[in-house]
Amino acid sequence: MEEIDEVLLNRDDGKKIYRLVNMNGGGDLIPWMRYAMQSGDSSFIDGYMENIKDFMYNSGKGKLESVAELVKRRNKERNERLSAFARKKGKGKSGPNILDDFNQENNQGDLMKALKLLDGGKGAKGDAKYREIVWKFDDRGTMGENLVGCCLMQGSPVHKELAMKLITTFPKLVNDIMLSEEYYGLSPLHQAIVNEDPHLVGFLIQNGAEVNQRCYGA
Repeated sequence: MEEIDEVLLNRDDGKKIYRLVNMNGGGDLIPWMRYAMQSGDSSFIDGYMENIKDFMYNSGKGKLESVAELVKRRNKERNERLSAFARKKGKGKSGPNILDDFNQENNQGDLMKALKLLDGGKGAKGDAKYREIVWKFDDRGTMGENLVGCCLMQGSPVHKELAMKLITTFPKLVNDIMLSEEYYGLSPLHQAIVNEDPHLVGFLIQNGAEVNQRCYGA
């Protein structure tokens, strides 16, 4: 796993997210976050937060995605290799996504209520079929991470402060998980625990981190 991690950490594949925070301790946001920490003037880093909205669904408010669709994305390569017999049995297939024709951007005030309506008013029982995704699929890093994940993989004081700044500005990032095959389900809270950072753990829980989130990565 360490060898795989090292390979992934040294890849950027030209992804735009690594212009903001890369895997070598740099990126456009790091000097401004460091300046804010040293001077107490956060106006520059605050200004950058507006640009980050473009990397997220509905400017950071997120959107609901069916879990079946997330699994299909995660297992895309494996599904392509399924035998004809397995396909005949229906493995790797998913049902229709009832959110495809629903305009979430114009219904941000009550996403979960809309979900219950679409799912037949079943309440919490139907909620598990969907997950709220904040960072856009195509703008994630090589490990399926968002910008908070990038920061917490670095683990330095400036990266930690930037991660907290991001969550304070865009609260729903606190539960936005990694989506790659290897790290599916890894949350900021998991990363804080791995980093052995009790202060960050407390911050995340106070800001709504889901303590029962599981990581299902390979």
